[in-house]
Amino acid sequence: MEHIAKYLPIIESLAAKALDMAVDASPTKPRAGSTRISLVEVRDATRTLIDSADAADIDRLLSFYEAGAMERDRRLSPDGQTLADEIVLPTPMVVDGYGHERAAYALLFRLISLRAAASQGVAADHELWAGHVLWDAPEHREDFAWSLLHLAVDVLHAFRNPHGVDMSVGFAEHDVIAAWSSVHNNMLSGSEQPAPLQAQQIDVAPDEWTYREMVGLHAAMLLATELNHRSLVDRCHAAARYHLQHTQPDYTTYQPWALAAFLYFPDTVGFAEQQLHDVETHLHVEGPPGALVPGLLLADAYATLKQAMSRDNGDT
Repeated sequence: MEHIAKYLPIIESLAAKALDMAVDASPTKPRAGSTRISLVEVRDATRTLIDSADAADIDRLLSFYEAGAMERDRRLSPDGQTLADEIVLPTPMVVDGYGHERAAYALLFRLISLRAAASQGVAADHELWAGHVLWDAPEHREDFAWSLLHLAVDVLHAFRNPHGVDMSVGFAEHDVIAAWSSVHNNMLSGSEQPAPLQAQQIDVAPDEWTYREMVGLHAAMLLATELNHRSLVDRCHAAARYHLQHTQPDYTTYQPWALAAFLYFPDTVGFAEQQLHDVETHLHVEGPPGALVPGLLLADAYATLKQAMSRDNGDT
């Protein structure tokens, strides 16, 4: 774990730099009848993940969830159990600093929100933010990457749910990883040889396939850490080794998805170093709008690596 400790200050510093400069520069208004939420709304709360939040950041984080809780309570049906369908708001688009929407962004918003809230002992509802239902688009749920990220959010919610109920028992009683993998071609089954999470399909462009792989590996590493799932750690290692050997930098983005996975294993650190270099370069090229997603992902990677180190050192 010594090599991880070496990189944590680098990630923390780069995350703070990206978050400090990140802005929402969306050039257009949302289309008629739709609602748009920018990832910039969780920028300040994200600082809680890298130990650099001030009192104002934490106050804003609390206000996010106070607003969400108030709206959830307002929308409860008379029996106090189910949301009243007639007043459920439309699902908003979740966009980056340029106003671009991607399927992973709504889940990233929920993921960061949960982790930031938990870091401050705040009860966070991953389905609501200030009255909006943050579901990912149903048409994306069959894709393995978005489905796996969705599972990661659900697992986090089970351990950090807002209703004071310990939902973690259900995850301990059966292997949710095996259950998910069984309906996704045993994707997460153990693999000693380098192998991607999913073989590239002929009708999927290399850059899109790589993006899905990075998102999926990001989620898998978070799950492996959260559940202390050793065989999933091994599967992440196999995927990380594959991409170290086969994935060209041209097919990766400056968004450092799966950074924690590549940095966790000593023999794939080279890929992580390239990701950090790419982020630094693109912060100069893209400027504040392009800093938003990298800042969130760097902070998330920092939190995952600190948690992994703590578990490996027997602190938890």
